[in-house]
Parts: sequence; C-alpha cells; structure tokens
Amino acid sequence: MATRLQKKRPFHIGDKVRLSFGNRMVTGTVVEDRGRIGVGGRQLFRIVVKTGDGERALELPAEKLRAA
Repeated sequence: MATRLQKKRPFHIGDKVRLSFGNRMVTGTVVEDRGRIGVGGRQLFRIVVKTGDGERALELPAEKLRAA
C-alpha cells in the first residue's frame, strides 16, 4: 500500500498571525486554508484583520505571515 507524505501546514484555522498591513504590522486571524493554489503551488490563507472602520479579509501566502 502506498503512503503519501504531506507537508505540515504552517497555520490552522483560528491561529493568530502577524502581517504587514500598509506601513505597520497588525494581528489577524486565519479563517480559511485555501490550499496550494498560489503561483508555483504556494500555500494561501484567508486572514481577517480588524481595522478602525471594521474588518478586512486578505488572502496571503504563508511566507508573508508570522505566528503571533
């Protein structure tokens, strides 16, 4: 029986992450793991960031995010 090796996911739904938003670093929450659909198979995540005027949803590759 063949086994598949899967790469470990760097973030999971509900994780807090830090990212660059404009000229500052902000904290957001991972709300969706979009899978390896980015250019060259990059892992994409949907992140929700609370701003002064509400919430913003962003879709970013894993390498742009840091664990908070």
